[in-house]
Amino acid sequence: MVLLREVLLCEDCGAPVDMWALGCIMAELIAGQKLLPEHDLCQQLMNIVHLLGIPDEVSLMPLSLGVSAQSKLREKVPEERLSQVGFDVLRGLLEYDPKDRLTAASALQMPWFPAVKDD
Repeated sequence: MVLLREVLLCEDCGAPVDMWALGCIMAELIAGQKLLPEHDLCQQLMNIVHLLGIPDEVSLMPLSLGVSAQSKLREKVPEERLSQVGFDVLRGLLEYDPKDRLTAASALQMPWFPAVKDD
């Protein structure tokens, strides 16, 4: 998993990791509880997979992890608390692959954020 490399090896640490952290903070503020309770690193990774599902590049492998390939993020952050356009931002911030993850600039271009006109 790319996230594993990001965390363990500090590969590409910087903006993509910061955007992941922003997604976690956003979800915690909206849900009113920790998104991923703190545990040892192995359990933390299992919590991520349990919440976000198995990444596409891994989902075809018979791993028998006992987790769904489907994300449970919407259950944790229901539509009553976050609109679909806001959820699209959250989901983009919590992409496994940092190349697919929203950047700050791309997040601000999403419909959830009001357009700012330069005067």
